[in-house]
Amino acid sequence: MNQKKVQVLILEHAKTLADLHDKITEAHKNKNANPAAWQTACDNFMSQYNRLAFPGGLEEGLKA
Repeated sequence: MNQKKVQVLILEHAKTLADLHDKITEAHKNKNANPAAWQTACDNFMSQYNRLAFPGGLEEGLKA
């Protein structure tokens, strides 16, 4: 993958992570009224974090 594609990928992943984090923040405002929505937002963020924060995934990055 060339440098430009890597830069675009990192920016796309950063935006997705920011969007997922924003969903956590919004759901947290109503955590007491709707704890399931907050938990779902947290689960969505955590299930995608390694793949998005580390292109190729954390496990693959640790092998290098």
